Amino acid sequence: MPAHVHNDYMQTTGNRGLTAELNGTVRRVQQMGACMLIVAAVIFAHPAVAQTSGGAAGAVVSGIVRDSVAGVPLPRAIVQLVSTRDPGLFSRTENADSLGQFSIAGVPDGQYKLGFFHPMLDSLGIEAPLRDVFVDKLRPVRMDLGIPSIVTLRKALCGQKSAARTATDSGGVVVGFVRDARTMNATGNAAVSAQWSEMTLSARGIERRMPRTVVKTTPEGWFVLCDVPSDGPVQFIASSQGDSTDRLEMTMPKSLFMRRDFYVGPSRPVMRAALTAADSAQRTAQAQQSTASAVPGMRLAGVVLTANGGLPVAGAEVRLVEGPDVRANERGEWAMLNVPVGTRMFEMRAVGYYPERLAIDVVEGRAPLRIELATLKSVLDTVKIRATRDTDRHKSGFDERRRQGQGKYVTAADIERRQPFVVSDMLKMQPSVQLERGTDGSTAITIRGPIGDRCVADFYLDGMFVGNLAAEDLDSYFTPKSIMGMEVYAGATIPGQFNRGMGGNVCGVIVVWSK
Repeated sequence: MPAHVHNDYMQTTGNRGLTAELNGTVRRVQQMGACMLIVAAVIFAHPAVAQTSGGAAGAVVSGIVRDSVAGVPLPRAIVQLVSTRDPGLFSRTENADSLGQFSIAGVPDGQYKLGFFHPMLDSLGIEAPLRDVFVDKLRPVRMDLGIPSIVTLRKALCGQKSAARTATDSGGVVVGFVRDARTMNATGNAAVSAQWSEMTLSARGIERRMPRTVVKTTPEGWFVLCDVPSDGPVQFIASSQGDSTDRLEMTMPKSLFMRRDFYVGPSRPVMRAALTAADSAQRTAQAQQSTASAVPGMRLAGVVLTANGGLPVAGAEVRLVEGPDVRANERGEWAMLNVPVGTRMFEMRAVGYYPERLAIDVVEGRAPLRIELATLKSVLDTVKIRATRDTDRHKSGFDERRRQGQGKYVTAADIERRQPFVVSDMLKMQPSVQLERGTDGSTAITIRGPIGDRCVADFYLDGMFVGNLAAEDLDSYFTPKSIMGMEVYAGATIPGQFNRGMGGNVCGVIVVWSK
C-alpha cells in the first residue's frame, strides 16, 4: 500500500479568464465548426429528451456535470446556455452545485448550445464539446454534460492508433505543464522524457532494453506523453535551459491517465553511490554543503503518521534521494532546510513500515506535507504457501562459501535489518561495489578488480549466468523480500562454478539467490 501525501495533486492552472472565455463563446457560437459537433456526437450520442410541460415563463434546462475521468460529479462548474440563432436573444450562465447539478429556467422555444467551463478542463488541456439543445413548446429538457472519458481523451491527445492499442497493451497517457519552480510560470520548449526497463528471458540470458520517449512542451508549457507503460515503474525527467527535476520514479494509475505538472529548478549535484558507511556520511555532508552554496533552497516540513489511525511515526526517516535526510520527532514532525526547488524525489522509511518513494513539488507556499505510512502487516495478509523447491542445496552451498569467507555476503537477515527500498541498495553497502549512472540513463553495477580497476559485474541468478545487469533490471526482477542471499566476488576470489574463465568476466561476479 503506497504512502499518501495529502495535497492538491491534481494541480490546475486557474480559470485562465473564464469570464472572457464565456463572452468569447457567446461570440463564437454561430462559428462552431463541424469538428466540435462530431466530437460532441461521439461523446454524447444520446439526444436530449423533452419531458413534461413547463410553465409559460419558459422551459427549464437541467442536468449534471460529470467528471468521466474520475467517474464522479464535477462540482461548481460554470454552465452556459446560448441561443444558436442569435446569442443576443438569449444567453444564461449558472453555477453547478457541489453535486454537479445545474438548472437554467425561463428558456424560450428555440435551438441552443450548451457548454461548461471548469479549472479541470484547463488542467487536462482540453475544451468541453458543446451540446445541441432543442426547446419545443416550453417543455423541460434534461441534458448532462461531462469531461470526456479516458478512451476519448487518449484518442484526442494521442491519435487513433494510440487509442486502438488500449485494448492490446497497457500504455497510458501523461499530461501536464512544465513550470519554473521559482516563478511558477509555464515553460515553453522544455523537454519531458519517460524511460522504462523491458526485459526478456532467452537462451542467451536476460536481454534488456531501456525504451525512452521525449517530447517538447508547447509555447504555453503543455506536454503530452503517449503509450507510457503501466506495468512497472517509469522514470520521468523534465528539463529546460539547465534547470531540471530530479529523476522521478512513478507508476501509471490503473486508469492509464495521469495529470502531473513538473517544476524545474537549478540542477543539483548528484552524489555517487557510497562505498562505505564512513564514505556515505562524508558524501552526505558534501552534498549538503554543495547544495546550500550552489542551489537556491527552501524549507520543507511535514508530519509522518500511520495510515491506520493517524498516529505519529516517531523516528521516521525522510530523505531527499541522493541528498540529506532528517528524522521525525516524537510527534512525527520533521523539517529539512536548503531543499533545492523543483519536483524532487524523496524516500520515507521507518522500522516496521512499508518504505515509499514520492515525487514532491518543492515550491514557494508549499503547505506542510502529511505523509501516511502503512505497516508491513497491513500491506499483505498472512499467506501460507506450500511448495517443493530445491532451495536446501542452494542454501547449503551459500552457507559453505560464506564460511570460507572468500567474498562478501548478504543474507536475508541483513536485508530484514536494513530495510532497503530496492535490492541494489544492499549492493551499495559493499566496499567493492559502485553504482555508476550512464549516459543512456541506466545505472551500471561495477566491481573494483584486483589491481584497482573497475569492471561491470557479471550476474548469476539462482545459479544461471545472465550476463551484465543494470541496477534497474535487478530491482525490477527481484524485491528485497524475495532475496535469500547475495554473494559478491572480485578477481581471484571468484569460485570455480561462477568463473567463466578467459572467455568471461574474471574481474567481478555477483550471485543472487531467491527464496
